[in-house]
Amino acid sequence: MGLFLARLVPGAMLVFKLAMLVHALQRRVDGIWILVILLAPFGEVLYFVLEFLPSQPRRQPGSRPPRRTPQDIPPPEPLSPSPSARYDARIVRQLVEHGQSGEAVDLLQARLADTPDDRDATLLLGRALASMGDHEGAIEQLELLGPKVRGARRDVVRKHLVDALIAADRQADAADQLRALAKESPTPLNRLRLAQHLADHGPHEEARAVLDTMLASAEHAEKQGFAHPHTVVSEARALRQQLG
Repeated sequence: MGLFLARLVPGAMLVFKLAMLVHALQRRVDGIWILVILLAPFGEVLYFVLEFLPSQPRRQPGSRPPRRTPQDIPPPEPLSPSPSARYDARIVRQLVEHGQSGEAVDLLQARLADTPDDRDATLLLGRALASMGDHEGAIEQLELLGPKVRGARRDVVRKHLVDALIAADRQADAADQLRALAKESPTPLNRLRLAQHLADHGPHEEARAVLDTMLASAEHAEKQGFAHPHTVVSEARALRQQLG
């Protein structure tokens, strides 16, 4: 019995917390309540007492509720609504950003079961899995998403994928992604990150070539009056000197 309750109570509290979050977002309460519900110990209980209960309509003592005719009775709701019906991207993103990834993963997996083409949910699931230490799971989600996005959004996905590959000790795969990122978006920062990775894991010859190209581009830009970010250039010069 004790083990059953130990499993039941956390699940019930999670459902209660999500219900309070949905209520707060629907009523557009002060944003501080969102943080209270998410972060404060028993914040959902505090919200329930101070905000939820006072918002409910009250009936005078001794009065009877008005009689309802059949026309007043709404049709019954489905007995088993889709899990993704409770999905709210804002809530899930806040859960991930505040380190509550376990709760987010359940909602995201339910969402993707019903809406597998939701790119935002796929990215959030990859981030949530990575933060929980499931790097291979994160890699799987991010690799599925990569070909479906373009431009700056693809750069974001690729950067999260690189982080997951490095954490999973798949350094060669991470280098391939960094090469692709530096080729598609050849910013000084992307080139520097590729060079740093190659300096740590090899080959050093390629790291030197990347840095030489980047520093030559920076020198040319300075002559034209377009300076590269000073910190990035300084780090690149220091790394090039270190590699010899």
